[in-house]
Amino acid sequence: MSLAFASAAAPPSDFKSRIDKFLRVSAESMGIPGFAYAVVKDGKVICQGAHGLSNLTYKVRATPKTPFLLASITKQFTAAAIMRLAEQGKVKIDEPISTYLADAPESWHAITVRNLLNHTGGLKDRFEEKNTSLWRLNYSELAMYEAAKSTPVDFAPGTAWQYTDQGYFLLGRIIEEVSGQKYRAFLEESFFKPLGMTSTTTIAMKEIVPNLAEGYAMEGGKIIHNHRRTDYGLVSHFGVISTVGDLAKWVIAMNSGKALKPETVKEMWTPARLADGSEVTGTSGSYGLGWFLEWLNGHRVVQHGGATGTALYTLPDDHLAVIVLTNLEQLSGGNATSLAQSVAKFMVPDASWGSLRPLEDQGQHAEFTTELRHVLSAENANESLYDPTFYRLYRTALASQKAQLAQLGKPLSVDLLFVRPTGSVHTLGYRVKYKDLTLYATVRVGADGKIRYLGAENEELP
Repeated sequence: MSLAFASAAAPPSDFKSRIDKFLRVSAESMGIPGFAYAVVKDGKVICQGAHGLSNLTYKVRATPKTPFLLASITKQFTAAAIMRLAEQGKVKIDEPISTYLADAPESWHAITVRNLLNHTGGLKDRFEEKNTSLWRLNYSELAMYEAAKSTPVDFAPGTAWQYTDQGYFLLGRIIEEVSGQKYRAFLEESFFKPLGMTSTTTIAMKEIVPNLAEGYAMEGGKIIHNHRRTDYGLVSHFGVISTVGDLAKWVIAMNSGKALKPETVKEMWTPARLADGSEVTGTSGSYGLGWFLEWLNGHRVVQHGGATGTALYTLPDDHLAVIVLTNLEQLSGGNATSLAQSVAKFMVPDASWGSLRPLEDQGQHAEFTTELRHVLSAENANESLYDPTFYRLYRTALASQKAQLAQLGKPLSVDLLFVRPTGSVHTLGYRVKYKDLTLYATVRVGADGKIRYLGAENEELP
């Protein structure tokens, strides 16, 4: 099953029922217990719905009003809070974080607020606990901060990109230090209450949130609880709870200038650059300030997902946003971003890869085409062609995908569909045909001629 159809100026009149059916069947095939979704077009919610169970123990049905733990979608709220303080002249994002965190260790003194916002500070992702033999139900904010201060940095700020929860935890500390308010209170007064986001808050395990979706994971082919039971004193890196309706209000506010000034939003949605001037290239395209930035067949994408199985996916130039919130962990198959992207392609037909025709490759991209063919044939990658930082992340994913790729056999054809320059980065798009499947692959090449991203997707049912 697929939402794909012949290119047209607008989606068909029955788009609501087709989107609903696609998401329901897709979620069932992915083992997702329950989900909710909303589609926003031209500043209005044009369809929303929910299917399945938000709680398996008590057989509670999911609805569009069901709150879900957003996980890393939280980062855009934290980034927005920092930018609100910047608009007020209380934070300068190019100042060192030691300006706002007086007891910052010397290893942080060259790290700026901007470095934290765009994940270029050199900080590790995990930081809360070094002794893995301990099992804690509660980490105070002070204990988290002390753990962060004792965690070594991985590289000099501005020299590479590395996704880090630690950085967004520190941004939460800065918000509290500068505003004199707790993180939750600042978000409520700055955004949630003014925008009418009445079902949005931050998680605290001791509190009861009515109808909150229970989180699940997959183990040995069976659904289990996802073990997110630890209480954290500051949750600026993962802890916002919201509904599809409230997130629709958030997207509308971001695009209308009600949440932040338009020039602020533009800065947040501009690709970050490293100290050498090259554009940041992460695991999902580029990165701005709290948002992943990418392109979908010539359409600009601004999005972020969460490990709990959530996604907020927007095509701002097309005035479209798709919100999908599930209660199955992303690593267990709750790939909400894939679902949201499929709906976006349905709503904007020429964003689909299937509408592209092959280019005549004169040979200038031959080595990347050859490398893509090797990788998608389950052969070893040529490490010399890759940016070292990306390769460290990529080789782990590649190893886990080899068995699946081997089942597909050798590609019958690998066709170059487009070459798109964005600053110093060139993005190459390919159609890769196997006997029983067609994949669409993206290769991003930096100014140094090294691969900074390589990935493939299937436009059929995820």
